[in-house]
Amino acid sequence: MFSKHDTPYAAAAPVRVKCVAKYVSTRAESFEVVDGVVAVKASKLMAACALSDGEVCVVAHLKDADCHRLEEGQSYFIKHYNLTGRYGQKKMFFCPSTVIFKTSSVVVSSALDVMCHHAVCPPSKVYEDTCSAEGYYTLEGHVIRVFKTFKLSSGSLNYRIVSDSETILLPLRMFSKHDTPYAAAAPVRVKCVAKYVSTRAESFEVVDGVVAVKASKLMAACALSDGEVCVIAHLKDDDCHRLEEGQSYFIKHYNLTGRYRQKKTFFCPSTVIFKTSSVVVSSALDVMCHHAVCPPSKVYEDTCSAEGYYTLEGHVVRLSTTCLQDTKNGPVPVQHVTLQCGRSQIEAALWREAALSDIALGERRAITHLRVQRRGKLNSTTYTEVKKMDIAKAHIEVEVVGVSRKAETNETLFLTGEMEELTVPATVWSGDIDVVAEALPAKVSVLVEGGVVCALESALFNEM
Repeated sequence: MFSKHDTPYAAAAPVRVKCVAKYVSTRAESFEVVDGVVAVKASKLMAACALSDGEVCVVAHLKDADCHRLEEGQSYFIKHYNLTGRYGQKKMFFCPSTVIFKTSSVVVSSALDVMCHHAVCPPSKVYEDTCSAEGYYTLEGHVIRVFKTFKLSSGSLNYRIVSDSETILLPLRMFSKHDTPYAAAAPVRVKCVAKYVSTRAESFEVVDGVVAVKASKLMAACALSDGEVCVIAHLKDDDCHRLEEGQSYFIKHYNLTGRYRQKKTFFCPSTVIFKTSSVVVSSALDVMCHHAVCPPSKVYEDTCSAEGYYTLEGHVVRLSTTCLQDTKNGPVPVQHVTLQCGRSQIEAALWREAALSDIALGERRAITHLRVQRRGKLNSTTYTEVKKMDIAKAHIEVEVVGVSRKAETNETLFLTGEMEELTVPATVWSGDIDVVAEALPAKVSVLVEGGVVCALESALFNEM
């Protein structure tokens, strides 16, 4: 009988069973909006029948006209059906050749009878605060608020209706319980522990041969905490000014999601904010919040892994021209910078706003929040800052490919092989540039301070 059918979709032998329990429902297949109201566009009749041969329970899933072929309490002989156990429970499906014959009653024990009824319609217990995620629960109470997004509120808890084969009510209480994508959550009392504001370029353009920002928007990441967990609020434009670091608030009508592997909240036009008394946040949670909006960046070493953010510190010894590179989000600027870090020369690719930083050869710079990519290459991130460190003199070797003279100051400009310009004051060198030009390109060792050459070490220039 059923106990022997354990292969998926077996064209099983004729079986004598009783339809112990039957659950009929109309299943919507598609929806539409009619005059501003959501309505069912197409549906089908579904039935789940718990069948038993007196030993085991099998659920027959029927649809449309087949739903009327079995009656609860009636016993049958059934031939030419399909049987599977691949869904963790034995299930039966009818096919065009299925034949059904009524027969005398099959004896089913009371325990198996209960099992059959629970198989087609599981029990639902009254919901309590201590309920686990297992099983089904029932809410009883007065409806005090109904939202268009099908959310109900009862007492001090909010619930979201999840439409599945059954209707399940999930509790949404403060941040710790919000694990569903884009839930319109309950009002929450939080503290803005940390705030990181930046101007994000949306598009770029080339003006007079120089890459510049064409359009930008103000962005802010605020780490909010209710004293237990940390949630990041991503704000833009005017919303960036609505939260102040260190201030506590009640926030209503916001959207909350956990789909980006971190809990995040977004404001909407109906979001309302009220200042309130301070929320207590532990020192450990305070540090977590600050790291959430601006993670720490460690000094880069040759043995660094691909995890975390790293900072390069050193003199700029090589600098590429900033150019636009096509990406899936449109053309963005990129610039390759090489720093002399101790005995090593390390290259980093600066993207987007970081590539527009005013950098000169010989300058001492700190480039923060770099990520290690494939083959050990360093790339900038949205957190990257190019900081000017204390100006110091640096000895670097450059390849001079062109020379020019400023008539008004008598300064000489060196064009390097990286298409960067170095300024050489007349007090350092003021020889004949025409003679030098004939001998280029040439390797030149220079002492640079803030992009200005302080000394030259080259036989070519010493002879002039």
